[in-house]
Amino acid sequence: IATPTFLYLSKTMSRLSTPLPINRFDLLFSEQLSLLRSTQDALHQSLDCFHTSTSKDEQESAKLQIQSLIARNDELLTSLKVVFEIKKELEYVQQEIQFGLKNKLNVSITI
Repeated sequence: IATPTFLYLSKTMSRLSTPLPINRFDLLFSEQLSLLRSTQDALHQSLDCFHTSTSKDEQESAKLQIQSLIARNDELLTSLKVVFEIKKELEYVQQEIQFGLKNKLNVSITI
């Protein structure tokens, strides 16, 4: 069985680097984190079940469930990484716009 990649995030990591009111990013992050935690809890339970199972059928069932949960865990980790990359890019753009406005520069945004 492949070794799952676990990501344990502390509550402090869920905060934005600049204090902002709760926004869509916070809600999306919170939802993704909740899904990741529940998937990892289920994965731990399945691993325990696999190690304590006494029959081949139980082991095979637990093994299939573990493989499925590992795949789901990896998908959720990838989603979180994408969310963080988007957040970083948006923060950079926000800083550039604020700098431009503060210094009365002609700011243009191209998409």
